[in-house]
Amino acid sequence: MSFTDQLQNSKKQVDGYIRNYLNDLESTLSKPGLQDLYKSFSYSLADGGNRIRPILSLLTAEALNTPAEKVLPLGAAVEFIHTYSLIHDDLPCMDDDDLRRGKPSNHKVFGEAMAVLAGDALNTEAFFLLTKNYSSQPELALDLVGELALAAGAQGMVGGQAADVIFKERNMDTAEIEFLHMYKTGALFRMSILGAARICKANAFQLKCLSDYARAFGLIFQIADDIKDGGDKKSEPSFVKVVGLGKAKQTCRDLVVQGQQALESFGDKALGLKNLISHLCERI
Repeated sequence: MSFTDQLQNSKKQVDGYIRNYLNDLESTLSKPGLQDLYKSFSYSLADGGNRIRPILSLLTAEALNTPAEKVLPLGAAVEFIHTYSLIHDDLPCMDDDDLRRGKPSNHKVFGEAMAVLAGDALNTEAFFLLTKNYSSQPELALDLVGELALAAGAQGMVGGQAADVIFKERNMDTAEIEFLHMYKTGALFRMSILGAARICKANAFQLKCLSDYARAFGLIFQIADDIKDGGDKKSEPSFVKVVGLGKAKQTCRDLVVQGQQALESFGDKALGLKNLISHLCERI
């Protein structure tokens, strides 16, 4: 099986899990108001995207010789958080985007108030999903809830978004742009990987290796996006704008090497993770 086929199969697995979850949820949200809320957040959640965050969880389970089913709830929970952040990012008070993945943004279809509530609902539903699926292991469930809260909140994604708002007003250096990327984008990637590793009972050495990989992955993902989107010409903070196009591309190539080296001890079981980080660099 080619790596592209593996990615597609993993995406179908994630899509199926989320679709089933939404189907189960719909029957409990049938009253007026609740039904409108369901339509709003399912519109954005079912849209899909590349599902890269839950796929990272699946590939981490593969590297640790654990069935994918054990980490699917975690991957879906992270995807809920990611989707809520996109709904809120598109709002007029944030990035003011009318389109998301070629479709009208949530607030353009359901209104700003319902879009805010849809994001709020997905944010909290993510934590319920974790407790529902891992409550038979209370210590693990508590760890996952705590780690996701850190990754999604002021010490992670939301903190990075706040920094992004502030940094738009001034020039940045390399340390600042790396900080921005590791919080705004990298924190949820890290959670997808390390949360899955904890579910799979990874030891301290394996967690350290996967943490090093997660750092490299998060930086490559955002730098590659900056390059692809013409980050030297846009007004938003960009790695390309700070270091130049040539150095940005070389940084991606260096990070691929670092990420793959971090996984050497896993052998062929980590081939999926290695291929995925290379795949990011291929986009540029």
